[in-house]
Amino acid sequence: MLFVRDAGNQNMFYRSRFMSIENVVSAPEHTSGVFHCDAAITEQEPAKEDQLPRLVRLFANDGVHQAVSYVSPLFYSKPGKVDIAQLTLSASTDSLPYVIGADWNAKVLPLMVVPSTWGGDARLVERTYELAASVQHEALRAFVHEVFGLKAVFFDFWTSTAGRKHHAWRGGLASHSVEVAEAVNRMMARSRVPAPVFTEAECDLGRVAALLHDIGKTVSYTADRRCTARALAVGHDYLGLELLQRPLDTLRQRDEAMADALTALLLSRTRYTHGPYRCEAIREVISIADNASARRNLAGSPVRG
Repeated sequence: MLFVRDAGNQNMFYRSRFMSIENVVSAPEHTSGVFHCDAAITEQEPAKEDQLPRLVRLFANDGVHQAVSYVSPLFYSKPGKVDIAQLTLSASTDSLPYVIGADWNAKVLPLMVVPSTWGGDARLVERTYELAASVQHEALRAFVHEVFGLKAVFFDFWTSTAGRKHHAWRGGLASHSVEVAEAVNRMMARSRVPAPVFTEAECDLGRVAALLHDIGKTVSYTADRRCTARALAVGHDYLGLELLQRPLDTLRQRDEAMADALTALLLSRTRYTHGPYRCEAIREVISIADNASARRNLAGSPVRG
């Protein structure tokens, strides 16, 4: 997937194969055409099951847009998952595009349609996409994309805090997670020169576990950044594993050893693990990067990409 810089905003990159929705809506010469876009779609307000048209929100890499949909929700609305498709839009004179068709079988990845502005800085969403795309193990890469297709992750990863101490702001979780994953990526890559210490699969495990090591925090805090009673009772590690259960089950069907190793890493239960991957060594690298990120932030110099 190529990143295309928007001429109007040098900090905006598009991960889509199509024209941005904003350009379709705002360009006068496009008021009567039919266009395609990759987007997630949600209901803007409750409506009867068979009521058409419906007011919806479209989430695309150039932002969040209102639209009028003539596509029945009976064809989407998967519990717990974001509804993503290649949509067919018709521009209208009232500035609200019409959704007149949807291809739910198109291979649109969740990270392709996350609005760039959600990351807090202009590159955070793209850096996350690049980390996911760099995973060479096919089943593990599919796992990452399935995780970001969960509603709790798609919407809340970018707005959650990383805690009450370091990266303790709205969006701090994404900033910290990407920073740790990129550091792990660099550290493990350096270990392969001149002679490899970590295998390619272990490097994949490291960057994925680092990116998702605090994913349970998406469901651990209230809107005013107070820790929930359940998070206090069982911890964000357990809540994260609970959140990832279905994607992990899918991964386990394709590669049981990889799923078990990732589970051990996410729970920090690697000391006594046995298998084809050196999980304790991988966990040590993640721990070094995690602690360094927290220390930098507490010292007042967070790395923002």
